[in-house]
Amino acid sequence: MDPANLLILALLVVALVVPFLALVRRANELFVLDVQGGKVEVLRGRLPPALLRDLRDVLRDVPRATVTARVEGGRPMVRAEGLSEPVLQRVRNVVGRFQKGQLKGR
Repeated sequence: MDPANLLILALLVVALVVPFLALVRRANELFVLDVQGGKVEVLRGRLPPALLRDLRDVLRDVPRATVTARVEGGRPMVRAEGLSEPVLQRVRNVVGRFQKGQLKGR
């Protein structure tokens, strides 16, 4: 196979694999929040009103952050960019009060 065809084949594989991996990653995603100036916006997913209210309370003094919750090992796991460890732990505690079924498919 000549180098030009090999390059085309490699680009085609990448073009097909990357969207597939993004779909698989999103399949486990429960929600994504964007925090700017203490205001919380739900970018993806649906949250029970009580959870959203409690998260807004925890995040009200955060200048900028992104919070993502995914199902990992059958449990909701929270990751964030822009949060201190104590605030992230508070977020995890709030999310941990809810069952996976309460978060997914709402």
